[in-house]
Amino acid sequence: LLQDEKMLGVCIADIGGGTTDIAVFVDGDIYYSSAIPVGGNHVTHDISVGLRASHEESERVKREQAAASVSLMAPDELFEVLSLGSDEPRLLPRRILAEIVEPRMHELFLMIRQEILKSGYHNLLPAGIVLSGGGSQLVGAAELCQQVTGMPTRVGSPRDVGGISNDLRSPVYATAIGLVQYGARHHHSSHQGQHENSLMGKFQRFFARIMARAVGG
Repeated sequence: LLQDEKMLGVCIADIGGGTTDIAVFVDGDIYYSSAIPVGGNHVTHDISVGLRASHEESERVKREQAAASVSLMAPDELFEVLSLGSDEPRLLPRRILAEIVEPRMHELFLMIRQEILKSGYHNLLPAGIVLSGGGSQLVGAAELCQQVTGMPTRVGSPRDVGGISNDLRSPVYATAIGLVQYGARHHHSSHQGQHENSLMGKFQRFFARIMARAVGG
């Protein structure tokens, strides 16, 4: 999140594998948080059932070919999928894949909207919604979220990180990078009062060195 977003009022939705974590920021602080029991694994499962494919194949198809909205798919676009028990891939219209994915993503964004209403801060979020996590990488996810929630939506990625590869600047790693940055910033203050030769002190210094390298410090 941008600091200005947190001050204005914003909701971040981190779409993980099994859950989507919600946090509502107002005046720079978290005022509401919750977890929704729907995430990227549910989309993968829907694809697996709809296409009769393994979980691994469905995950690949989701990452490489899926979109959050049917309207984004041209009728003549095709993709390959290997069905269970078959050695030869099938060619299917990408529109079929979007028809499987869109209802689940629509459900998720509707649940996010309900959580924002439940928080009582829905009128205090001019910065809208920021999507993060692996599920946010679906083509058209931000656009569908904006359509369902009626709130401006963007996809957020890790910011202000040096010394790491571009691969780690993906929304997939937003939580991990954020935790490392948080730990690096707060290490010195938490270290005060710890005896340098204590086990905890040694652990903190070791962890701090790892985190400093990870964030390019």
